[in-house]
Amino acid sequence: AVRALSLVLLALAAICVAPTAGSDVFASASNIYKLFKLEKSLAGNIRSYVEHQQGILRQLLELAAEMEAAKEPISETHQSAEDSYTILRRTTDNVKRLEGLLGSHYTDLEVFMNNRHSMTPDDADLAGTAASMLRLQRTYNRTSEQLFRSNNFRDLLFFGKHAYTQADYATAIDWFSRALAAATPAQEEEVLDYLAYSQYKVGRVDEALFLSKRLLDLQPTNSRVADNVAFYEVAVQSFSSPPPPAANYSQDNLLGHTEEEMDNFRALCQGDVLYEPPVPLFCEFRTYNDPRLLLKPARVEHLSLGHENLQLLRDFATASECEALQAEGGRRLERSVAFTGDKFTAANFRISTVAWLNPDVSIAKTINDRISQWTHLDLETAEQLQVSNYGVGGHYEPHFDFHGERRNKDLPDGDRLATFMLYLSDVAEGGATAFPRLGTRSFPARGDAAFWVNLVDEGVGNPITLHGACPVLAGSKWVANKWIHEAGNDGFHEIAEAYLDLSLGE
Repeated sequence: AVRALSLVLLALAAICVAPTAGSDVFASASNIYKLFKLEKSLAGNIRSYVEHQQGILRQLLELAAEMEAAKEPISETHQSAEDSYTILRRTTDNVKRLEGLLGSHYTDLEVFMNNRHSMTPDDADLAGTAASMLRLQRTYNRTSEQLFRSNNFRDLLFFGKHAYTQADYATAIDWFSRALAAATPAQEEEVLDYLAYSQYKVGRVDEALFLSKRLLDLQPTNSRVADNVAFYEVAVQSFSSPPPPAANYSQDNLLGHTEEEMDNFRALCQGDVLYEPPVPLFCEFRTYNDPRLLLKPARVEHLSLGHENLQLLRDFATASECEALQAEGGRRLERSVAFTGDKFTAANFRISTVAWLNPDVSIAKTINDRISQWTHLDLETAEQLQVSNYGVGGHYEPHFDFHGERRNKDLPDGDRLATFMLYLSDVAEGGATAFPRLGTRSFPARGDAAFWVNLVDEGVGNPITLHGACPVLAGSKWVANKWIHEAGNDGFHEIAEAYLDLSLGE
């Protein structure tokens, strides 16, 4: 029986439901704030229902009162990971309670429940929120208490189980230890087995033995726990000093980058700069020989030089223009997708919502014209302006914007020659654009734009442009992306050297 211990314990790993790529509510800070408003609307519907149905007045009114008393987030731009989870968890639980209370009477409220509004969260959204919380913890090297102040036993156990399912036992220990401290005597049994096995997996066999004995005291007839105690009593004699527990980052690297690239990515997200320029970096005012920029030149900050020139264009757009883009995009937001295999699909390595703006939209035309003016690039074959919103935990793993091997088959207008990324909002914390091979990053600031070239020659991608969106730690991140294709820009390399100091080619 002792030899079968690992099989028994590993069976615990099947407890949690993994986040699905199709779950949408958790992917956007905008959605979380809309969810709060939906919650208020649903409370009003409940009151209307109660006025017409007398059978379950008391329980429904209690539920409505709880929802109405919910504290409103300060604003979308100041959301924390805990705020997002709390609203999503509360709404999910309240909808489930409501489903249990409703009878068979046909009312407007029941129509709502039958059709299930697209903004109503479900268990997959909660799982997505848990995955985002754990990613934040690992990326920014935070403790669970720094991210989630509540000592609610059920929530702490929930996050611990998700870390456990991901085989991130070091992170699971953090959450399970807090859950045990918050547990009532009756709840201790729920967490002790998980915590004991997690301690065993990071080499702390003495702790695993202590916790298993504690569980056996509570469950003296549990033969499996007794076998665990016997196993640990033998194992503790053969273990030397355990190494410090390390987080499991595999869930944060679904695209399979090297360990060095992901270490660099996390360091850049935390604010480090790894880039060593050949000459000192500089800022300048530029007119690009364009008379329209004589009175208000472009403010250019060079974040890198040479073949890998990464520019930050300060104050490219006004606050009102950024707000207009947010408003236009906000009405069209859908879960973002990525090209995987042979099709575009929602993927857990990219958590955000996006909208595409037709060039005929007034604000899109204004921004497109200015991009062309500042970059000297033809946008005739460029993709539509994409507005993206990242909620708390929203991210995009390191990736390339150029398509590489898909170019000849699917891209009649050529590959993505350059990327223009306009930041539409400040971000309270996190959300940088990090280049792990280049070793630098840009932080979001409303109105600023990052610009870089993806190709070193015609159709040849530059591998140094590997970049990713760091998870949003607090607040909401809005960006507008413009991907400019090769067609119509045959002379860009020469223009770049003459006007943009990109120094492309030899």
